[in-house]
Amino acid sequence: MELYAEFTAIIREFAARDVRYAVIGAIAMGYHDEPRFTRDIDILVVPESLDAAIAALVSLGYLKSTEPWSLRDQPASFHRYMRTEGEDFLVVDLLVSEDKRYRE
Repeated sequence: MELYAEFTAIIREFAARDVRYAVIGAIAMGYHDEPRFTRDIDILVVPESLDAAIAALVSLGYLKSTEPWSLRDQPASFHRYMRTEGEDFLVVDLLVSEDKRYRE
C-alpha cells in the first residue's frame, strides 16, 4: 500500500463528508519537516465529526482494529482502524477530544 495515496483518499473522503480534522503525527511531520518512516496515519477529529470520519474509513475498506482507548492524563480517546492488502497493512488512528485546546 502506498501511504500517500491512502492518505489522499482519506482526506478526499473526509472532505466529501465535511469531517473537521487535523493531520497529526509522523505524516504531518513529513509535510512540514523531515519525512520519516511510518506505518500509520494519525488524525485529530472533533467529536461531532467522529461518525462521519469512521464512515469515510469504512467506505475505503478500513475495519475497526480495537476498541477505543483513552489517554491516561488527557481528555482524549483513540479509535483505531486498519486496512490490509495481502500481507501489507495500514493503521489509521483517530484522536478525539472535547478539550478546547484540540478544537483550536
